[in-house]
Amino acid sequence: MPGAPDDPPLAPGADAEDEIDFAGSTLRELLTLLGLQDTQIEAREPETPGDGVGRTAQVFEISGETEDASDELGLLIGRRGETLGALQYLLNVITRQRYGEANHVFAVDVEGYKRRRERSLVEMARRVAAEVRDTGDVITLEPMKPAERRIVHLALSEEPGVVTESVGSGNDRQVEVLPADFEEYDEGYEDDYDDYDESTNRDDAGEPGDEPMDEPADEHYEDGEGDEQYDEDEDDGDDEEPNR
Repeated sequence: MPGAPDDPPLAPGADAEDEIDFAGSTLRELLTLLGLQDTQIEAREPETPGDGVGRTAQVFEISGETEDASDELGLLIGRRGETLGALQYLLNVITRQRYGEANHVFAVDVEGYKRRRERSLVEMARRVAAEVRDTGDVITLEPMKPAERRIVHLALSEEPGVVTESVGSGNDRQVEVLPADFEEYDEGYEDDYDDYDESTNRDDAGEPGDEPMDEPADEHYEDGEGDEQYDEDEDDGDDEEPNR
């Protein structure tokens, strides 16, 4: 990261008029502490599942004012979006400490990263749905964080001939895509909302829960026990109610 300023701010958002203003001011102070000063922050309404529509109050979109600043922002995303997720988590924790448990939840994106990731997930989900319809096989996707599983569930909620459900727990929780007439549903299904704390964007494993991962790699299938495993990344979580 670029060098931090010599005199860091003392009271982030001290003059904020309301919670959204406080969150935006706090995010600006955090970027300043990281030495990222040639940046713009635009607040907008959430519009898609990847934005957290229906769950988040505002999306703060960070962009660079110069080409060099945009390059530096790549470091703010981090591998598999981990740095961006940590920044978003920290922002929500600070805001909750100021305004209490009933505060809004805020999302943070950098240079449209989450939008690109969401489009990739939706495209992948539809390809898998087409294969499930053609073959009648059950395909299990790679483990995903809650917010990404939710994107997949919603993307396939109106796809004909397929249903989805989540299986596993913690960091190993996965989405299964099944033929609509598949009879062996997991009766022990646990609602994925139980894994997700909206106030902090964290899942049950204690990781930031509303963050993106890398763009999907080429499709990779592995034989499972009666199912197929769909793995987006050979190198290597808030869900909706399963689509049944």
